[in-house]
Amino acid sequence: MELMEFARLTMNLEEPWEITDLCTEEGKDGMELAIHVDYPRGRTVVCPCCKEDVKVHDRVHRVWRSLDWNGTKAYLHADVPRADCPYCGVKEIDVPWADRRSRFTRMMEIFLVSLCRSMAPCTVALKFKVDPRKLRKLIAAHVKDGLKHLDLSRLERVGVDERSVLKGRSGSCFVTLFIDMDTGRVVFVTPGKDSKTLARFATFLSKHGGSPRNIKDFSCDFGRPFITGIRRYFKRSKITCDRFHLVKLATEALRKIVTGLSPIKASRLKVYYTLSTNESNMDAEQKDLLSQVRELSKRMSAAFDLKEDLAQVYRMGGRGNAKRHLEQWIAKARSSDLRPFKTLADTVEGNMYRILNWFDSGLTNGVLEGMNSLMNSVKGRSRGFRYVSSFVYMTYFMGMGEDHDVYGNVIRKYKKEALHA
Repeated sequence: MELMEFARLTMNLEEPWEITDLCTEEGKDGMELAIHVDYPRGRTVVCPCCKEDVKVHDRVHRVWRSLDWNGTKAYLHADVPRADCPYCGVKEIDVPWADRRSRFTRMMEIFLVSLCRSMAPCTVALKFKVDPRKLRKLIAAHVKDGLKHLDLSRLERVGVDERSVLKGRSGSCFVTLFIDMDTGRVVFVTPGKDSKTLARFATFLSKHGGSPRNIKDFSCDFGRPFITGIRRYFKRSKITCDRFHLVKLATEALRKIVTGLSPIKASRLKVYYTLSTNESNMDAEQKDLLSQVRELSKRMSAAFDLKEDLAQVYRMGGRGNAKRHLEQWIAKARSSDLRPFKTLADTVEGNMYRILNWFDSGLTNGVLEGMNSLMNSVKGRSRGFRYVSSFVYMTYFMGMGEDHDVYGNVIRKYKKEALHA
């Protein structure tokens, strides 16, 4: 097989496009391979708007970055005809090897963005000598294109949580993630962590075939902004307060007790770590330390018992038993002299029915916490993000499964086109 024929097949060139020359040229980074493609003179072209055959008005020289050939940077050069359409005006025609306004060939796009799943975009840009801004714009463009075809008509159960992105002099910047609890995929990401994020999600939902009326259940933490936004914009939805956040609140109350004056000889950090562990999961050393705590500090012992009793609510076997257990726990916490647990008792009482909704929905924010660990690794690889928008696009890009991700659909579409060509 001739080299030009091989290049034509790998680049998915269609008739009447043809390769006219393959040569090496001196570039900024050394020798580069130049692939020259031409459209025959005297032939009509198809208007990209109305799809009518029209005459050629003129030609514009364009250059696309292609896949490297044996470590050598390759560029595709073409004088692209512009259609002289009497109805649409002068329009540049579409080329078969790249999307409109893109300066990468499709296979180069697939290669670069596939690498961004396991490497930081800045690292990919450095390795293959690509402008990082162009790579970020490439990811953002395909995310936007994929979101246009996102169908949320079957979305019924949603998890919501905030995530810190940037930290600096102006404070922390947050984004709010909305996840389909049935499939585990990210459906919406927006800056902020207040009730307005729910309003933007309701608008986004309506634009993509869904409706706020279809959402039956929400899973969230005990933050007032999220609860207020759900009650305002999703009035038919039931709210389930996440069980892990409830245990976290109890552990935070315990920490405030442990950080006070302590008669225990062990370090406060070790005592806190031991008391925050479930008694059934303690090893021998931790059980010995717990015995010392019970003997020397009634205050810490009472705090530990309150923390353990609160976690038992999810083992009551039913909503009725769990409600009675919570009522007894609230009375016990308020009768104690532990101020942090008295404050927690008010929180539990105000959200009792949202806590008990777990027995009907079974929802937790475990999927969202897993997404947080994934985004932590993305932030670590990228050494942080300068712009919130970059984090949003990477969350869309990384937060969807292999069968549902935005760019994966584009890759499969390109592969199908290549097979049918």
